[in-house]
Amino acid sequence: GMLLAEGTPEEIRTNPDVVKAYLGE
Repeated sequence: GMLLAEGTPEEIRTNPDVVKAYLGE
């Protein structure tokens, strides 16, 4: 898949929009 945001894994995991897209929920 493609990264929807740039940043460290910690930043990405704490970004709700990215988490939703990443988990497909």
